[in-house]
Amino acid sequence: MTGGPRIAVLDYGIGNLRSAEKALQHVGAAARLVTDAASVEAADAVVLPGVGAFGACARALRDSGLEEPARAALAAGVPFFGVCVGFQLLYEGSVESPGARGLGVFPGTVGPLPPGVKHPQMQWNTLEVRAGAAGGARRAALGVLRPFVRAAGR
Repeated sequence: MTGGPRIAVLDYGIGNLRSAEKALQHVGAAARLVTDAASVEAADAVVLPGVGAFGACARALRDSGLEEPARAALAAGVPFFGVCVGFQLLYEGSVESPGARGLGVFPGTVGPLPPGVKHPQMQWNTLEVRAGAAGGARRAALGVLRPFVRAAGR
């Protein structure tokens, strides 16, 4: 552990928890996964990761007992960073999971971007190596599926 800021990464069983913790530690933070209110209260900042469906993440946060400590940190003005669905949980709800309640820090409901608005394509794509491909392409194709991100319209 470093002498940097104490960052509580909320461990509610969903998200790239260990990756978030390790990334913060890599830049000098004293980050650790936390599962209790006292650890959240002792932190200088809080990170809420999240992967998957809004409703499942909201339910897991509530069931873990970390929803109220998260709300308390937000109310106290503690720096708070939501990652992916963790950021979405800062809103009141999501069209993806009608009836699922977010933390309500921001008014409104999270939904898809309207047609015509550029947005990234993020998914797993299959790579196929073409005859005569450069060495980098051959190495990339060793794993059949790779994450792919690109801005639409580019």
